[in-house]
Amino acid sequence: MPFADNQGVRIHYDSVGSGPAVVLAHGLTASRQGWFDFGYVEALRRDYWVLVMELRGHGQSDKPHTADAYTREHVVGDVLAVLDDVGVDRAVYWGYSLGAATGYAAALLAAERFDAFVLGGMHPYPRSPQSGSGSRRPDRTPAFRQGMQHYYETIVKPELPEPLPEARLARLLANDGPALAAFMEGAVTWIGQDAAIARLTMPVLVYAGDADPLHEGAQRVAGELPDARFISLSGLNHSQASERADLVLPHVLPFLAKVAQQAVSPSPSQGEG
Repeated sequence: MPFADNQGVRIHYDSVGSGPAVVLAHGLTASRQGWFDFGYVEALRRDYWVLVMELRGHGQSDKPHTADAYTREHVVGDVLAVLDDVGVDRAVYWGYSLGAATGYAAALLAAERFDAFVLGGMHPYPRSPQSGSGSRRPDRTPAFRQGMQHYYETIVKPELPEPLPEARLARLLANDGPALAAFMEGAVTWIGQDAAIARLTMPVLVYAGDADPLHEGAQRVAGELPDARFISLSGLNHSQASERADLVLPHVLPFLAKVAQQAVSPSPSQGEG
């Protein structure tokens, strides 16, 4: 079970397959498991070295309880620590939601380490009605402070069209609420994410469900980048767009193949998994 170390914080990741390196980063309250459950890893491992990381505060990674542990520099440092741990200089980065926010931050702070980005369900603009970039969700920090059951009952459950499958609910409730609250408090300092636009000169694929409040901002950022494509997923909300590998992969796989022709990352001497 590999862990990378970033200044004493351990970051858990899985290493699967062989080929050009692709880093996968999940959304808030999720874990690496979703990438496996929804079929992404199985499809990617045939041609790529897939590094499925768990953001700090999540999964089996360490979970600091102070906001100053969740600065943009710390979280991007975790991504770079994973790359360094496996000896990869450059990779493709694929993140969804919070994972995509981390991707914009990585482009801002360390663009030279990435050949391309796949960014789902997120944009880099301040979220306000005036910006036209998606409405704010209820502040989740107090709910996290009161525990994951409270978070589920007050924030998640009212938005669900149907109950979560038992295994997914169990994983949600297993999260560390105070750590996620600290992450939310630390992320408030991630201002100026839209400065990443000037750094995203490499190929970028952006996607979002058209029922996601973040759809408009995601479409906007793709239009402002020099080498980007936007995919709108009809009828899907924020959560659903992360789950529908059958709709996402037909766009991402050709994108990755094209990127791989232009830049090849080191691959492990022996594929794992």
